Amino acid sequence: MSSAARAVIDDIPEQPDSTAADTGDALMIAGETVLSITATCAGIRTQMVRDQGWSEEFSEAFAQDLARGLVNRAMAPAQNWVSELEGL
Repeated sequence: MSSAARAVIDDIPEQPDSTAADTGDALMIAGETVLSITATCAGIRTQMVRDQGWSEEFSEAFAQDLARGLVNRAMAPAQNWVSELEGL
């Protein structure tokens, strides 16, 4: 990098309140949420096959549907309590 380019880059002030940092944090939280949900659903699938005698095919479909629903619910925008009650 040329010294002129380096001087220009060095003159750019830090922006600690940048939305990029907030976005990165939100993506990390979302990723951890998805991993937690899928790990839990995989555990449920294994337990249902072993303990309840579910077939592999049924338990796999059930766990995938459960994970999909929980992830969609977790990633959905927050609703007010009236909207939540309407969904019951």
